[in-house]
Amino acid sequence: MDIVIRPVTIDDYDAIYELWSSAEDALRREGISKVFGLVFKNNDAANAFWEQQGYTLRTNINYRNKSLNQEVPQGE
Repeated sequence: MDIVIRPVTIDDYDAIYELWSSAEDALRREGISKVFGLVFKNNDAANAFWEQQGYTLRTNINYRNKSLNQEVPQGE
């Protein structure tokens, strides 16, 4: 299951917090004990949001991707 949350403005913070809190509760009820998220390093607002929610930065994982279509950028 993929859940995508994109806080857009500071005004959205409370609504996003409530939504994610409810999602975490539902995941716990399903027996899911760990979640992770991907956030671009230069997205300071998103990184601050997730840190405030108790999410920690993992340094033991290398995230890799490969574009299979020349029209889709490989990324950094």
